[in-house]
Amino acid sequence: MKREIFTIDAYDILNWDVFHNEFAKKFDFPDYYGRNMDAWIDCMSDVCMGRDMLTINIENAKILEKQAPDILAALNNCCSFVNYRFIIEGHEPIICLSYSLA
Repeated sequence: MKREIFTIDAYDILNWDVFHNEFAKKFDFPDYYGRNMDAWIDCMSDVCMGRDMLTINIENAKILEKQAPDILAALNNCCSFVNYRFIIEGHEPIICLSYSLA
């Protein structure tokens, strides 16, 4: 079983550029990554292939909720979409999103 936990510290995520930089670096997105949430969904779907579960732990989630609620909402929605994509293809949901509220 291939399960992994990836931690993103939301403390410095003040805008979309930082969000995309952090995820591209953490998950080794390709150079052609489009830096939008449609591209994020595609890249995360690729990252998830061959895994049983991938957990994204967002540290300092309360700070992200306060300083960039639109980013937090998009992250929730897009993780849900990746899971939906896997379900309609006959697989189990793949992304678990967790929050450290510190």
